[in-house]
Amino acid sequence: MNSIELPVRELKAAVSGLRQIIPRKVTLPILNTVRIERQLSGRLTLQATDLDSTATYHTQTEPGQPPVILQVPVDELAEALKRAAKDDSLQLASDGESLRLRQQVAGHWLERPLTNIAAEEWPPVNRLDHEPVALPETLPATLKTAFEFMAGEHRQALHGGWLDVTDPQGHYVMASNGHALFTANSFTFGLKESLLVPYHAFLAWEGFQQDGRWTLRLKPKRGKHPAVLQLGSDHWTYVRTLPETPQPNWRQVIPAQSLTQVRFSEAGASALLELLRHLPQNARHQHRCDLQFSPARSNVRGRDGEHVQTAELTGLTVSGKSQGIGLNRNYVIQALKLGLRELEITDDLSPVRFHGGGRQVVIAPLRADDAPAAAASPTETPPSATPAPAAETSTSPTETPTPEPQSMSPEKPSTTATPATETKTALQLAIEKVEALKESLKGMLTDLNDALKVLHMAQREKRASEKEVEEVRAALEAVRKLRV
Repeated sequence: MNSIELPVRELKAAVSGLRQIIPRKVTLPILNTVRIERQLSGRLTLQATDLDSTATYHTQTEPGQPPVILQVPVDELAEALKRAAKDDSLQLASDGESLRLRQQVAGHWLERPLTNIAAEEWPPVNRLDHEPVALPETLPATLKTAFEFMAGEHRQALHGGWLDVTDPQGHYVMASNGHALFTANSFTFGLKESLLVPYHAFLAWEGFQQDGRWTLRLKPKRGKHPAVLQLGSDHWTYVRTLPETPQPNWRQVIPAQSLTQVRFSEAGASALLELLRHLPQNARHQHRCDLQFSPARSNVRGRDGEHVQTAELTGLTVSGKSQGIGLNRNYVIQALKLGLRELEITDDLSPVRFHGGGRQVVIAPLRADDAPAAAASPTETPPSATPAPAAETSTSPTETPTPEPQSMSPEKPSTTATPATETKTALQLAIEKVEALKESLKGMLTDLNDALKVLHMAQREKRASEKEVEEVRAALEAVRKLRV
C-alpha cells in the first residue's frame, strides 16, 4: 500500500494554480487530471498539462519514503478540499488497482474512493535542467500589463508579450493588438534572441505572479522540434512549447516627432478618467472620444447617436500646436491608469504616444467618419475636423473596423497616409483590394493552423483508443487460453 500525505494548505494553493492550466472542455480524461509524484528524496510535485503548457507545483515531504506516482481527477480533489480545514492533511492511498482518499475527522479516518488513472497514460513533458537565467523582479507585473494590449489567438505573433533584446542598451517588453501598443524598457533578460511569451491564464494568475522571483530556461528549436520555454518561481515551474513567429518591428510605429505636447497633473488625469467613463459612447464606433487640446482651452467630447456632451478639461498643460484627435477611450483609460501623464500628438492621422517612467502606450487615431453623424449643440465647442486618410489599412472580416497604424502589425510595412483632399486613383483602389485579399488569406492560414491543431489532438485520441483496444484484445486472448 502506497500513500502520500498532503497538507491541505499547500494542496489548495497547488490546485488553484493547476486549474489555470486544465482546459475547461477536455477531450481526453487525462487532461482533467492532477499527477502527484513523490521521490525518494522527499520531493513532492503536483502537475497538470493541456499538452501545450505544463505547470508543476513543488514542495517537500519527509525523505526516505518509497517513490510513488498517483493521478487524481482535479474535480474529485477539489471537492475533497471543500470539506477540509486549512490545517488538516489528506492522505491518498493506492494498492495499485484502487485509489482512496483518507481524511481524519473527530479522531476517525474516513475514506472515499477516487478514480484511478494509470500513470503511463500521462503525456511526455519537456524537462529543462540547465542553469536558469534570473529575470527582473518587476517582469511578472509588466508582462501581465502587456497581456492587456495583446491581440487575439488569430494573430499568433501578437498573442502574448515579446521580450525584445534587439537593443543592447536596454531590453523591452512589448505587446500590441494592432490598434494600441505597449512597451516597457530598462530590463535585462540575459537572452541572445528575442522571444514571444505566449499568453496563458496561468502566467497572469496571482499565485504565480507573487511566488518569488522568476527564472527562465530556454531550449532552442532543433529541426522539427520547437523551442521550449520554462519559467520558474519559488514553488512553480511552467513549461511551454513556443510557436515559430516573426518578431514585429514595433519601433516603426513610434511617432518620430510631436507638434503638440500635453502634460497631465494627477488631478487632471483623474478628472479625465472619470469623464471618459461617464461621457456618452457607442461600441459600434470603437468607444470613440474626441479630444481637443489648446494652450488656452481643452475639452473632451463623447456621443452616442444624437446624444452629444462636451466637458472642459482642467489640470493639464498644453504646449505646441492646437489640434484635436479622435481615439478609442478604452486605450486612453488604460494609459492613464498605468500612470502615464505625458501625451504627444503629431497630427490627427498619426498615432499618439502616452509615456512616462520607461513605459509608453501608442494608440491609433480614429477617422473622422468613424463618429456617427449628429448636429453639434450650439453650446458645445465643435471639435477640429479630422480628415480621413485616403488609403486606410484593410482589416480582416473578424476584426473591428478600427483603423490601425500601418506598422503596428508585424506583417505590414509602414506607409505614408495620403491626404484626405486627394482623390483615390484606380491604382490606389487596386492596392487596397490586394491588401484586403492579403489579410483574408492570412486569416485563412490562421484557421488552417487551428484546424491542424485539432487534427493532432484527434490523432492523439485515436492512438489512446487503439491502445485501449489492444489491451482488451490481449485480455480476451488470455481468457481464451485458459483451460478449465
